[in-house]
Amino acid sequence: MRVLLVRPATSPLSEEIDRDADALRAIGVEAVSDPYVEVVPCVDPGIGQRVNDLLAALTPGTWLIATSAMGPRSLRALVAGAIPTSGIKAAGVGPATASALRDLGFADVFTPRRATGSALADELLTFPPGRAVIPQGSQALPVVAERLRAGGWEVQPVVIYTTHTLRHEPASAAELRSGAFDAVLLRSPSAARAVAEFAPGLSTPVVTTGPTTTAEASALGFTIAAEATDSTSAALASAVAAFRDGTLAP
Repeated sequence: MRVLLVRPATSPLSEEIDRDADALRAIGVEAVSDPYVEVVPCVDPGIGQRVNDLLAALTPGTWLIATSAMGPRSLRALVAGAIPTSGIKAAGVGPATASALRDLGFADVFTPRRATGSALADELLTFPPGRAVIPQGSQALPVVAERLRAGGWEVQPVVIYTTHTLRHEPASAAELRSGAFDAVLLRSPSAARAVAEFAPGLSTPVVTTGPTTTAEASALGFTIAAEATDSTSAALASAVAAFRDGTLAP
């Protein structure tokens, strides 16, 4: 079985895709990793003020919530000094995001039992309503912020990185259009949109990391082969294996 891993170009998230490739190879799947999107810290004129506002909002008792590892890593790239951590609570959607938050200096990072944005919001709602700051991307979906606000939280999303489709054709695009892959692994809605741009009318089945990516892929007309139970590499590999072996639950 041959699977295309759609990854960002020259991004800290590339490490996460490398773990995906290792997990797939461990189950005997040929994994081809190729960039279709770019994820970079913002460089627009307003970014300095947004970062200052974000740091000013990190007062004791506030939650710093990361729905992607790129959030804290972009924050680290944009701030010259130390990120305030004293009295700040940190929460990440999964292991990679939690690791990125720990790199900022947070010793304790809350993560949900399932590595999804919906699970993160649901479990945070078991705490008393609080105040949260979410460093996020230009195409971030509002799932976590909306659920927390509905539960009485004060939420401040701050756009500090941008995601866009690669400006040149990926090396694997011609193969993808020709049907040379058995499946495509999509980690985000932006990855689905990029694949649709470079391979319009794609018939190759896709494996997704969760409901938001599945929804976007479905809207683009893709065939959903499987949806991972969460965004970890192990869950993605299990979803690919279930598709390959024909053991998906009905």
